[in-house]
Amino acid sequence: MMDCLFCKIIEGEISACKVYEDNSTVAFLDINPLTDGHTIVMPKVHCEEFYQLDSDEYVSLMSVVKKIAKAIKELYNPFRVGMIVYGFDVAHAHIHLYQNTGKEVSMHQVADYPKEKLEQESEKLNKFLVNN
Repeated sequence: MMDCLFCKIIEGEISACKVYEDNSTVAFLDINPLTDGHTIVMPKVHCEEFYQLDSDEYVSLMSVVKKIAKAIKELYNPFRVGMIVYGFDVAHAHIHLYQNTGKEVSMHQVADYPKEKLEQESEKLNKFLVNN
């Protein structure tokens, strides 16, 4: 869908700090992260809700979610890796993965990260995913 922000990222029309990409899934750092390593994982096929994915697409997506959650746990050692699916801001199904410190989380309490910091975090996660 051409007016979808995330589809534009997939097509390369908008830049993003990607940490993972394969034939069906892409993952990149949130530009307004809750924590270091806050990653958005989504299917490349445009759909607004996860039930619209076929079973293979869904399993592939969740496999990537698992890999990235493990990377966040290994690299940052949080209390837990949080996963949020709330889908209000962008009409393209996606999952947020972030470091959960055990405290209540608000998606509106975000950090202001310079692009260089996002690029460093992206490289760190990508390197871990390639080597593990």
